[in-house]
This record gives sequence, C-alpha cells and structure tokens, in this order.
Amino acid sequence: ATAPETVSSMEERAIEHKAFTVLDKSYGDANTFARYGVMYWDTVLHIGIKDKDQLKEVQTNLATALKTDSAIALIVVGETKYSQNDYFELQNEAINYFIALEGPDKVVSAVVDAPKNRLILTVTEASAKTAYAFLDKFGDTVVLNVK
Repeated sequence: ATAPETVSSMEERAIEHKAFTVLDKSYGDANTFARYGVMYWDTVLHIGIKDKDQLKEVQTNLATALKTDSAIALIVVGETKYSQNDYFELQNEAINYFIALEGPDKVVSAVVDAPKNRLILTVTEASAKTAYAFLDKFGDTVVLNVK
C-alpha cells in the first residue's frame, strides 16, 4: 500500500471533527477523551487509546460511522501507554524537575513523541548529574535532548 498524500490543514480539521464526533459517543467530549487517549497527525490521524476494551469500541464505532467515508483511510486507531492529560502532567513534572536541578533559563521545549510513548525535553545544556538523574527518575519516558 502506498502512503496517502499529505492533507491540508483544512482537511485535517474536517477529519478530526469526524473522529471527535465518533469519540464523543464513547467519551462525551474532547476533554474527557484527553484523560483516556491521545490524537496526533503523522501523515494520517493517529488515535491512541489506553484501555484495550475502549480501543475495540472506538475501532468498531469509527469503522461503522465512517464505512462509506474516504476519511477512514486517514485514521489509524491503536493502543497507547499515555493519554493527552498524562503527557501534560509528564511535561510539567519533567520541566519542573529540570528547573530544580539546572535553573529555568535552559529549557527550550517539550515535545510529545506519542508513537514512542515518550516526551522529549530539549534544553540548552545539562550536567551529567542531571542527565543521570533524569534517566533514574523517568527511564526512557522522558528523553533529555541537549541542543
């Protein structure tokens, strides 16, 4: 199978809207979904669900609701370790931990890498002690990237 062509941001929003219309049946609204799953674009719209039973329900609901819609080809539903809210909490914890060790002026960004179930914290510099402390505290869940 060939990869689908890149879609425009307008098409992305339309597909997200269709997906959320179906997700609302299981979760009620986007804020509730954020406690149980994650959604991101990487050529196609990925929807990650933490609970295996809910995963099957979402897959079935999407397949049923969008069976005649070409958008279904651009939506992939799979299992995830973390929800959007989990990533938000992890980001806050990692940034605060780094600031406590190194100070506030060295944090550049924090980016979710949902396919790998991790957060990448980019900083301008970090001591070896901080790098080891991060590895000890977060394992491979938070990657400290020095730029």
